[in-house]
Amino acid sequence: MPLDAKSCAKALVKDRVGDSRFLYHGRSSAQAGEINLILIPGHAIGTRLYAKFPLADFGGASGVPPRVVIDLLRAFAHAAKPAYGFAHSLADGALGADPNKASADAEKRVYEAYWLNLYGAEMVKRIGRERLQSMPCASRDWLADGSVLFTTTESPTTFALPAAREAQAALLAHLCPDREKSAYLADLLQRSAELAPVTPAFDQDVKELLTSIVEAYSVGHRPAETARLNAYHPPPVAERVGTLEADVDDVEAEVERYGDLAERIVALLHKTVPAIAEAAPDVLPLVDYHFWLNDYPRLFSPGDIERDLVPAVGAFIGEMMVNHLGAAWIPRHALLEAGVEVRGQVFLPFLRARNFLVSRDAVRDHSLTQFYRVAARS
Repeated sequence: MPLDAKSCAKALVKDRVGDSRFLYHGRSSAQAGEINLILIPGHAIGTRLYAKFPLADFGGASGVPPRVVIDLLRAFAHAAKPAYGFAHSLADGALGADPNKASADAEKRVYEAYWLNLYGAEMVKRIGRERLQSMPCASRDWLADGSVLFTTTESPTTFALPAAREAQAALLAHLCPDREKSAYLADLLQRSAELAPVTPAFDQDVKELLTSIVEAYSVGHRPAETARLNAYHPPPVAERVGTLEADVDDVEAEVERYGDLAERIVALLHKTVPAIAEAAPDVLPLVDYHFWLNDYPRLFSPGDIERDLVPAVGAFIGEMMVNHLGAAWIPRHALLEAGVEVRGQVFLPFLRARNFLVSRDAVRDHSLTQFYRVAARS
């Protein structure tokens, strides 16, 4: 939708919850970005603006001038009495302690030294105009209502460089003199170290699952999580035996029952993992991630999981092996003992499913993907 006055007015009439109104504008093409505007009548902070743009857009001679962001915040401050605002790297902000990132109703005080900072008139009064007038900063603009808009460095892209950290530490020490500049600087440099890119080198049997797990973390915590998972390797597959014989009276009927059980997983996941309908092996990392993300052992009792999920998950991975590895079921009265034979080796899919569903970490340690891939290599 074009961002003009008429279309904005139409969206504000249409998109509402109670008396609150919402306006979203975004695009994935250059220049990518998104803006959310929320109008909340009768609220202490009645209007909220959230804007997100790729930091890379502001780098280099051909990049977007940082002044564009300053002008956007200035225009918004002119339209709505400002209380507090900032613009900064999302990754770096995730490592900070500003509660306003989670709740716009949080106390308005100095938490961080952002690239761009907006303090409303009430904050200015509380901190003291003289202290703000003498603070070390790259730019400072006093607004008509007594608010102040200021930056710590020339560009938002340099926030993690030593010079920028020096500037941020100096500002914090000036506004919050209860700590030495050196203490602030040490914390900020540690954050820069945590944000240094880490190349993924995940275990090949679970690399897709680990990639998805990393992406579930906030941007600022992904490098550390990547480094941690680079060192991770799942335990060897233990759910297998040397030989096994069927001990049921009607093998064919039992195998058919396993097929019905497997369909329960397809029915459970078909909306969140649409590719499961194809029943191809490459869906297994998606299934693993679904169970990791939803953390079923936390939501359901062990009895429910043992009765409903273990049989369905075990049958699902067993059927995958039968259909794509040329395996054959070996049914047993005791479900956990039932196996599939793959080129002379017997794997126990229902036992694997039980181990898989013990906890969220167990999804990673006993993934269906690793189980299948080990069997495929047998």
